[in-house]
Amino acid sequence: MERHSDAYYRIKDELAAKTRIVAEDADFIGVYSTVERIAVALLLNRLDLLPSGYTHVVEAWDRLGKDWQQLVVDLHNEGWDR
Repeated sequence: MERHSDAYYRIKDELAAKTRIVAEDADFIGVYSTVERIAVALLLNRLDLLPSGYTHVVEAWDRLGKDWQQLVVDLHNEGWDR
């Protein structure tokens, strides 16, 4: 099992919480950063929530960068809604 930093787990928990909030009310996505909006949109499989200007999912995925991509994959695999 890979060991991550405390910061990784803190950000992961925050991202899961933000995803749960937006799952209940999509209007909350507007207060998040671009990277958070992309991550939440991908976790919810809601491409309509991607920030304007990201017309293709690959552009959005690329914008995340390696660390945030790993967070999204991990939360998707583990279940962000737990």
